[in-house]
Amino acid sequence: MHLKAARAGRLVLLLLLAVAAKTVFSQSAEIDYNTYYQYPFSLGVEYQSLKPFGAYSTDYNVFELSALFRYPLPSRPRFQPLAQLGIIKFDSLDILDPERWDHNHFYGTLGMAYSSRFTKNFEVAVDVSLGLSEAVFPNL
Repeated sequence: MHLKAARAGRLVLLLLLAVAAKTVFSQSAEIDYNTYYQYPFSLGVEYQSLKPFGAYSTDYNVFELSALFRYPLPSRPRFQPLAQLGIIKFDSLDILDPERWDHNHFYGTLGMAYSSRFTKNFEVAVDVSLGLSEAVFPNL
């Protein structure tokens, strides 16, 4: 008897979830959030401190600074061309020669993003980019 009540409870829960999902998706079909909340462009700036993986012969202080620009196409705001520029700075903590392995890694990418907004405050996106980079060792 207890198993039948548990199964019935699960069935009721699944039915409630199905009704709630239908309500949410039918409401979101009325408004195209990608167009309604379309913005002219997006500019993001990011700073992050990094810790290298692996067995380096010396320790490094590493940080990255980057900027990302996106432009939603006016006729199809889900498609967003993007460009990113950044620098990763490696500061060697080698006791014998601390400046020898210091270097900067410059990079830039161009690509396309596909972003779909489900509600006013929630979206999912996929980016595809190609880029170039160069590492500069000024003291080597």
